[in-house]
Amino acid sequence: MRPLFSEKQMVSELLSSYYNAQGRPFPWRKKGLHAWPVLIAEVMLHMTIAIKVGPVWSVVLHRYRTPASIARAKENELHHILEPLGLQNQRTSQLKRLGTSLVRKHGGQVPFDEGSLNGLPGVGKYTARAFLWTVGKRAGAPVDRNVLRVYRRLTGEPRLQEDKIEAIFGDTLESSNDGRATFLGLLDLSARFCRPNRPKCQNCLLCSFCATGKRKVRLGKGGLSNA
Repeated sequence: MRPLFSEKQMVSELLSSYYNAQGRPFPWRKKGLHAWPVLIAEVMLHMTIAIKVGPVWSVVLHRYRTPASIARAKENELHHILEPLGLQNQRTSQLKRLGTSLVRKHGGQVPFDEGSLNGLPGVGKYTARAFLWTVGKRAGAPVDRNVLRVYRRLTGEPRLQEDKIEAIFGDTLESSNDGRATFLGLLDLSARFCRPNRPKCQNCLLCSFCATGKRKVRLGKGGLSNA
């Protein structure tokens, strides 16, 4: 079922207002950053939690200010910097290949079209779209496990397919006056309230729109632990 997101305008406004007032202040979210620092952050966010990325991101950007410089990086040095994130062998290779690809195919510049971004090492559909929204460009809806979880709970359909969620979230983003803040607001809401286990539905600003949240509140605190 495509939910009655005639409320999509309200949802988008709530999410953007929430982000603008209480969003997590990660450094790669600062408006006006060049594309390279934002893209590096999005790639580094794979398979880790965001709060771990900030200190490592700062060191990487201090050492490797351009795609060309990371392409030339000594593997052992980059490997050591990336150790706190885990998967450092994979990340080292991925970042060096990303820098090399940007130099060879795009003149050392980060492209702003989804097709070109998708062709870069370590950049799939979600990362490309998340990067574009974060730098203030419109794109398709970025759908990861956090977005899946939020929309499955909102609709009350725990098996709702990704393509349906992509369409619903896309509608919400397109209806927003500030799609960037709406996207980032949803990520922050998923981290603070709509968590995988023990979601804080009673404190969530979307609870009145959420089939799962309304049911949990009716049942009481002990009625639902994981939806």
